[in-house]
This record gives sequence, structure tokens and C-alpha cells, in this order.
Amino acid sequence: MRAETQRLDAELARYFKLIADGERKTDISRQVLCEQPNFESYACFRLLDKDRKGYISAVDILKFLSYPLDFTTRNNRAGEVAAEDMDCYKVVRTYDSKDPGRLSYVEYFFAR
Repeated sequence: MRAETQRLDAELARYFKLIADGERKTDISRQVLCEQPNFESYACFRLLDKDRKGYISAVDILKFLSYPLDFTTRNNRAGEVAAEDMDCYKVVRTYDSKDPGRLSYVEYFFAR
């Protein structure tokens, strides 16, 4: 039984390390993006909120990531960004505060 507990502890530690590494990479990417002089957070929000509802949901993010468009050249690109429904839901759930499952622009802005 002790060996099983140690194995589970090690597996859990690896899992937490993967989460921490992912959070670190995300934070670095977010900082680099925000340092760009031409970055407009509201324009990015509107790209996600295509229906102009005033909020974005996990479905909006998933649709955006699967849309085959290269925003640097405005041409279609081959392939899609791999994203799972649950990943997009977790992103929204992490930053929504008032209305579960929805991110307002203010919540989106401060999530940066």
C-alpha cells in the first residue's frame, strides 16, 4: 500500500509541475503580447465575440481557434489550433467573476 501511495504522490507532483510550466509559458506569452505597441485588447475581444453579445464564452474561443485564417496575411492557413472544449471552458471559468461561463470585456481585459 505504501508503494502505491508513493507512486500516486509522484504522479500528482508531475501533474502539478506540468500545470505550473503551462501557466509560466502562458504568462510569458501574455507579457510579450501586451508589450507590442500595436496590440489592441478590444480588437482581440471583438474577434472572439463575433455575434457582438458583449461577452465571450468557451464556444467562442473554440470557434476562433478552429477558424482557418492567418491574421498576418488574411489568407487561409492549413491546419487548425488544437483545442478541447474543456480547455476553453477552463480558460473562461478561470477569469469569469459575475456570470459563470461568460467573460465580459472587463474580465477579459484584466485576465491579461
